[in-house]
Amino acid sequence: MVTLYLEYPEGLLLPTRYYLHPQHNTHVVLIGTIHVGEENFYRQVDKILQNCDTVIYEEPLIRDNAAMEQLDHDGRQRLEQKGDLNDSFLAAIFLPMPPQKFARDHGLVRENRNFNYAQDHWVSGDGAWHSRAKEETELPDDTWEQIQDAIKTLPASIKREKVKAAKAFLRKVNAGKASIQEYISFSNLHEKEILAKIYKHTLVDIRDQLAFEVFDNVIETRAPACVGIKFGNGHLPGMDAELLTRGYRYIATMWLRILTIP
Repeated sequence: MVTLYLEYPEGLLLPTRYYLHPQHNTHVVLIGTIHVGEENFYRQVDKILQNCDTVIYEEPLIRDNAAMEQLDHDGRQRLEQKGDLNDSFLAAIFLPMPPQKFARDHGLVRENRNFNYAQDHWVSGDGAWHSRAKEETELPDDTWEQIQDAIKTLPASIKREKVKAAKAFLRKVNAGKASIQEYISFSNLHEKEILAKIYKHTLVDIRDQLAFEVFDNVIETRAPACVGIKFGNGHLPGMDAELLTRGYRYIATMWLRILTIP
């Protein structure tokens, strides 16, 4: 069982998990992140990854400021849409990005600004997934449609609850009154059992499989002593299973704080 986070009164902690293959003595460091957090967290992660011969990473979904500002604009428009059961709005919750204003208000930074992805030993773990997108700032059409189609099947009570919570959070963001604790709750909206199944099927499982195709190639062609894997926190259970299936043994977990609750 992989614990995805620890929430204490002082903040949110994410796991860095260590593995070892008993036969060829390869070490793996599996690091869970979220895409916006405190700069010190990303510095700690970067320091850990400096000890790895190869790093397999999740590509940023939103790559530039213009795309983020457009996402914020779309979010504000959705706030004005009528109807608590707006499937498009609920689908947008699956983009785990807080609004730019919220990040600025709380001194948070975007993950991809803190790593040098152009290093020779850094390898994209989901480039094949992103290549299916029409544009860098969009989800692949088939995946986005899967999410929206699945959401249409949710009970009305679940949809109403989630949309209400998301709109309440975004209104607080616009008023400059949203707290870190409220962001943590907002970013975990997909963790309810029914929503988690949709999220896992459409955005997690296929990318785990693609990342470990890359992993297998790295092991075969590079024979690294240590491999770092840096992906969004929701990928850790599937990636843990992939490693165990390949004969890796879990060694230990180190917890790093990504958000401080004042």
